[in-house]
Amino acid sequence: GNVIELKMSISDTCNIIGLNADQYRSRIAEVFAYIEDKYGVSINYDMSEIYIYRIEINARIPLDNPFGEYERILMILADNIPVKDITKNKLINIFAKKEDENRLETTYKNKSTYTVTLYDKGEQLRTTKKIAIKGAILRIEYKFRFQKSHIKSYLGGNVAELTDERIKELFFDRFNEDFVRPIAKFKQDSRERVKTIIRDNCIMEIGGKKQIKNDWSDILIMNLTTHEIMKHKTPVLSVCDIERALEEMKAQNELKFTKTAKAYRRLYNRIDIRAPWLAAKYEERLKEIFDKVQTGDVYRERPVPFFPPALCRNAFILPILKYFRCFKS
Repeated sequence: GNVIELKMSISDTCNIIGLNADQYRSRIAEVFAYIEDKYGVSINYDMSEIYIYRIEINARIPLDNPFGEYERILMILADNIPVKDITKNKLINIFAKKEDENRLETTYKNKSTYTVTLYDKGEQLRTTKKIAIKGAILRIEYKFRFQKSHIKSYLGGNVAELTDERIKELFFDRFNEDFVRPIAKFKQDSRERVKTIIRDNCIMEIGGKKQIKNDWSDILIMNLTTHEIMKHKTPVLSVCDIERALEEMKAQNELKFTKTAKAYRRLYNRIDIRAPWLAAKYEERLKEIFDKVQTGDVYRERPVPFFPPALCRNAFILPILKYFRCFKS
């Protein structure tokens, strides 16, 4: 049969505050009322017969620091989003040139049923809408498409069954599957990678006893840096991964430092000089993002309010024409 497809959008021009489930249903009713008032076409409809075709759900996170300090974290997070079809496992990073520097603008990954996008919403509003908004706002944006299992199983499929609780459940389920679990595995793999480098390159045997080489920190950083630059693949997130790997090896009696403080100080000095991309702050930035998503952190003294990730906007609906047969000339 015939169908009518409507693209719904929010009314505020800054496109930062979404609609909750009740507001979304009211918006649909407003559209039908407008059609009748503007074109004289009366449409009998039932919310249970209006089906969600596509929907966007997002979280807007006010960041404590400039967006550039999160570039490494966001690219690692996006790169580790699991994709079943490895041939489609393509990460897309978009950089904008600003003040003679390349700055990460957007990073996203397409999956079979949805797209995940991470970008600075604050910068977008300042640039495209000329809106005076302070600070960086990380937008974590999910766009679910078609009548796939995510929409049906979590949201019910039709507009009548849409609730804020269901929207929140869908967001956090995907967030945990796409970010929390993968980054935990990535960090575990990172520690194992560090251990392998140390075992293969940094330990020598003297008099039947295994000892760590004096220049072990130089060897470790050289290996990690070579992997970072030549393979274009991040080996570890930050120095914290190295610290944990070393502590695990010490606990298992694989390493014995006679002067632990001196050994670590040498490592930190080498990192500062030769591998600044391993700064400890990246661990702090990652924790900040995860904590704010989980707690639904809000804006305090900023002109644009922040809403928890339960809110959504820009949904596409696909009504069945069965309830669209009453027309008025």
